[in-house]
Amino acid sequence: MVLCGAMLMAAGPGTASGGPVDPRPVVLSARWTTEPVRANRTENLQVTAADPNDVITEVDVVWGDGVISFADVICSGRTATVRLDHRFPRRGLFVVQVVAISSDTCQGGGRQASPVFPVATLVL
Repeated sequence: MVLCGAMLMAAGPGTASGGPVDPRPVVLSARWTTEPVRANRTENLQVTAADPNDVITEVDVVWGDGVISFADVICSGRTATVRLDHRFPRRGLFVVQVVAISSDTCQGGGRQASPVFPVATLVL
């Protein structure tokens, strides 16, 4: 399921007690399923993210054209792959920004965000 209009979360690593730092999630890849990417056509971005200790729960995307989307991941485990659909309204160069969100458990808690994974996208 993909919903539009969400905001990217910014969460920092570490613990309040000063204990060991929990590694942040990471976006392993983000690639277009068809190329070239074309304006006014629905395109698919496939994102794979992982967290060595926690559960990937969400993937957020800022498309670079004013639209922000997120995909909830249904308790997939430490690695998740999702496909997000998007239609660019015009030609141009867009920097798509992808962030993975993880939680301690499937029920939430201890949310962390990955570093931003940029995808330079030329839309024809």
